[in-house]
This record gives sequence, structure tokens and C-alpha cells, in this order.
Amino acid sequence: MKSDGVQLAGEVVYFSPRVELSALENLAGFIALARDQLTIFGRDLEWDAGSWDVTATTHASGLGRTRMSFSGLGQAARPMAVGIGDFARAYLRYQQGLNPIRGQQQRLAAFRALDAVGDFSSLQDVTRITPLHLDAAVEQIASHYSETGAYRIASQLEAIGRFLSDNSLVAMPFQWTHSLCRPSDTVRIGREYEDRRARKLPSQRALEAVAFAFRAADNPSDRIAAAAERDLQLEVRDVDAFHDRFIDVDGTALFHVGTSLKDAGRRAFMISRLEAPANVSSARSAIEAAWARARPIVV
Repeated sequence: MKSDGVQLAGEVVYFSPRVELSALENLAGFIALARDQLTIFGRDLEWDAGSWDVTATTHASGLGRTRMSFSGLGQAARPMAVGIGDFARAYLRYQQGLNPIRGQQQRLAAFRALDAVGDFSSLQDVTRITPLHLDAAVEQIASHYSETGAYRIASQLEAIGRFLSDNSLVAMPFQWTHSLCRPSDTVRIGREYEDRRARKLPSQRALEAVAFAFRAADNPSDRIAAAAERDLQLEVRDVDAFHDRFIDVDGTALFHVGTSLKDAGRRAFMISRLEAPANVSSARSAIEAAWARARPIVV
């Protein structure tokens, strides 16, 4: 069934542009569809909010609050321009219904790059986007993210450009692909990938030591003593600067631990390696500063 530019099939809502309408009119229809008819991320979603708390609808239990922030690129706290932000909200909600993904950060990062381009090119709304704007957005992405992250975000930008052109949401339709080369570490087959994957993981000895040290311990002293029995040389300091746990492997790799270490060996949990250079540098600086002022513990 079609009604005012939308096609309904069961519980899935499809947007159908109308050829007799301008790009701006089709864009307004698409945004209205996503805002008023879709329920992805919750029926009571506050559409114009600067960020959406989607914790209850993303099925990411145990990972804390999940927010989608419609802010500028980098550390900028300002909101996205209205012409970019409204389409970003509509696109994210619509795509999550058709092509659901667990994390929205790469899609959001692509829109932040477009928003940054708008700052210096007077890009007032997405109907005026051209391949030149997308090329400029890729430059923004490449300068703010790691090689692997930039490639993935640029691929999301490519999907956004294709959606705009295919659905008559730009004044001049176009075909565009981003220029970033696929990083070698995104190839997930072969011996090279297996070796690269193994290098990113904590060693088996390190995992065994963590589990052994904390499995049955009831207090910090017991944990330290248990670790010492495995010939590990430990220096322990007390600081309350962090809620989460981090493992810094001699300055070569930084891991985030998703549970209290007292639960290691008892329950399943995630250990994630921080990849983005800016995040690694920021976290490591904070850890080193906290370590320097922490109180040593003598056992």
C-alpha cells in the first residue's frame, strides 16, 4: 500500500520518493516518516534532543548507557546544523529498521564529518550535497580517525550518499565512492589475519594469571598474594580516579576490561583493545597521571 510517499509491508515502513516533488519536498517527507511513523529506538523518542538514550532498545546489556549524540566532529560540544542533524536522525532511525547494527558510532561519525564540511562551505541542507562535499568529508574523517576507523566511516558516508541520490533527496543525482584504501587489518581471512589477531589478544599466560589471582580472593591482599605465587612482580597503588578497569601492556597495548576483576574466572566478560590513537593517548595520559599521585600499597 502506498500513501503520501510511503510503502507499508507488514511492520516494515519503506520510503518511496515522489517524482513530481522537489528534493526538498521529498526530504521533508522522509524526515516526517521517520519522526512520526517509525518506532525504532522507542515510541517516546524525543526527536529534537541533542542526544538519544537508546539503552533500552539496543540490546547492549552490561555495556552501560548507550547514547547517540548529534554533536559536532571531535571534541566540539555544539549541536549539528539543523539541515544535517534532522536528516541524520531520520536516516539512523530508518536504517536501523532495515539494516540493524549494534553500534551507531560509525554512521554518526559520517554525519559529523558532513556537518564539519558545512561549517566552511555553507551547506545548509543535504539536498545540496555533491561529490565535492563528500570528498571534503572524507578528508575530515581521515584527519580525525585511525586508518581502519576512517575506512569504515567513509564506507558509511558512501552509503549515505547512495541513499540520498537513489531516493531523490539531492537536487543533482550522482554516483560517488570514497577514495580511502582498504587497510590490511580489515582483511579477515588467511594466515596474516590470524597472526595479526593473535598479536592483539592478551597472552594465554596473562589471561591465566588474571583469573588465577582473583578467582577465589576475598580482599586486595589475597589477590596480590595469589598473583605473586605465579612469579609476577607487582606494584600496587590505590586511587579512586577510575570506575572502569584498564590493562596497559608495557606501553604497547591498552585494554579495557568490562567487569570487576574479582569476577575473572567466574563469569563471561569482554576485554577490548583500544584502537583509536587519540583514545589510547588520552586514556594512557589519565592513567599515568592517576598512578603518579596514587597511594602505594605495601603487602
